[in-house]
Order: sequence, then C-alpha cells, then structure tokens
Amino acid sequence: MKTNYNLSKDYKQLFALLLEGVTAVGFVDYSLHGDNLHPSRDVVKIYRNASFDIRIGSRGIQYGGVDPYWKEIDKEKSVFIKECERMNLQFINPCN
Repeated sequence: MKTNYNLSKDYKQLFALLLEGVTAVGFVDYSLHGDNLHPSRDVVKIYRNASFDIRIGSRGIQYGGVDPYWKEIDKEKSVFIKECERMNLQFINPCN
C-alpha cells in the first residue's frame, strides 16, 4: 500500500505501545466475499482496554483483536501478533 505515512508491521513494538496506553491508527486487509486475492483495505483504530481486551476496528466493525476467552489458548502478546498477521495490519508508527 502506498501512503505518505511511515507504516510498520513491528507487532511487538505495537503491543508494547498498547501496554503504555497508546491508541494507534492502522490499515487492515479484509474481504467481503472471501476473495483473498484482491482484498480491500480499511483504516482502523487499535487500542487496549485491559488484559486480553484489544480491539482493532472502525465504525462499529471489529476486524480483529484479543478477547478474554483466549486466555486459555495462548499468551496475550502471541495471540495479538497472530491476529495482526492474519489481517496484514500495518500501523502508523507514532514513534517516527
């Protein structure tokens, strides 16, 4: 995706920022009809309410995140990174 923003896929850094209380802006891939060859992109808000409560979405649409029931599956950071990879999330790095 070509933008004027410095986009990052450093999900470990993004997770650390969320732990500090930062709300980030990013872009995710999505498909309405299962066409993964030509995904659409949407801008999203990325924020963390509490442990195992991370939201990635916009305008009432949640594209992904981490929910409390995943505590039994894996560590919060691992689940978050897998979700970011699944959505091909790129975020605007607030540190640049």
